[in-house]
Amino acid sequence: MRKTVLVPVSKLFCDAHIARDGSEVEATSSLKLGKDTWHLCLEHDVSFGRYLCDALGAPSESEVTQADPEPVPVVEPVSEPEPEPEAVPVVESDPEPVRSVMIAGEVPGYDWEDAREAVRNLGYEVVGRADETTCLLILGEGGDRNATKLRDASKRNIPVMDVRKPGRFIRAGVIPLPQHRP
Repeated sequence: MRKTVLVPVSKLFCDAHIARDGSEVEATSSLKLGKDTWHLCLEHDVSFGRYLCDALGAPSESEVTQADPEPVPVVEPVSEPEPEPEAVPVVESDPEPVRSVMIAGEVPGYDWEDAREAVRNLGYEVVGRADETTCLLILGEGGDRNATKLRDASKRNIPVMDVRKPGRFIRAGVIPLPQHRP
């Protein structure tokens, strides 16, 4: 059975419109100075913002984004020049790719995401197809029906860890038991 509950909704109207001509335009923001608060529509929010910037001598948002920053003088301490060190050539190397693991089938005792998260927590990426970074195929229940992953592992000589027996995933010392969610 559904129950309908009516909740009164109060709208705030722009104080500037009400003061000017008594019209009611919905307020989108509030301006609070000390203990006083004014509710303003977008039009008056922008214009009062400009008035405040002028009155306080603060640059408006458009002036801040358009103005170039003034250079700040840097005073360096005077000291005796040190001999320059010999230049050592810097060899930039590509970052080592993250090693990856394929999982075929369901790992006993783990749901789909927990098994993958456990592998990720060990620093491996879980992939669907083998590539040059793939170092292991974890074969779970029903994984022997995944011909693509088995073929990829065979072609690339990737070792296969058979975890279809309960506890094998854990006994291998690779993956901790998942924390059960309440």
